[in-house]
Amino acid sequence: MNLLRQHYKIYPLGLLLLFLMSCMSNYSTLRMANGPVSNGSRKLPPFPNAEPGKCYSKCLTSESYDIVKKFYPVYSGLIIGENSCVRKVELENQTLYKGGVREELISLDIVIDTVKCKEFNMKEIILTKFNEPLGPAEWREILCASRVTSKMVHRFQDALTEAGFLDGYRSDILDETTKIAMIKFQIANKLELGQLSMETLSRLNIQN
Repeated sequence: MNLLRQHYKIYPLGLLLLFLMSCMSNYSTLRMANGPVSNGSRKLPPFPNAEPGKCYSKCLTSESYDIVKKFYPVYSGLIIGENSCVRKVELENQTLYKGGVREELISLDIVIDTVKCKEFNMKEIILTKFNEPLGPAEWREILCASRVTSKMVHRFQDALTEAGFLDGYRSDILDETTKIAMIKFQIANKLELGQLSMETLSRLNIQN
């Protein structure tokens, strides 16, 4: 998951600080000489069309995962004892968590007889499958760390809630809960994953 962990910022006088950040915001600083970025013995490509004062990160692209979207009739009433028209199902899914892929089960109470049982809502479920090995990744412009303020995160959390990914959660910090919701939004919209990219903000109609 090193592909998710390289961040950097270009300054006008040619000085380049590289901000190393995992999906859960671990920062460190790297240094860039003239030419490609070097991280130990591993060479990274030069920045494509990089601009002074902007920040970039290597993010997983939409080609690194596949999604399946399907609607299910999810029971909306109270389950007391056995209900012959409701069946519990568990759907296998994958998500990014702390820089890696995590397996999870999505549990649903599905109405199997929608004629007999009227208490249900159609709910869209998005299932994700990541490539093995994980990749590819490409450079993308992201929001610089200095601009990830409590005010900006508050707007970000509001937008994720409005889009149906955060359930009204508010902390005003880019914490684990917010990042998990962000990744789910990115997957649902086939965006680059794991970072607060400018494309993600644009899709949420957030002006920065």
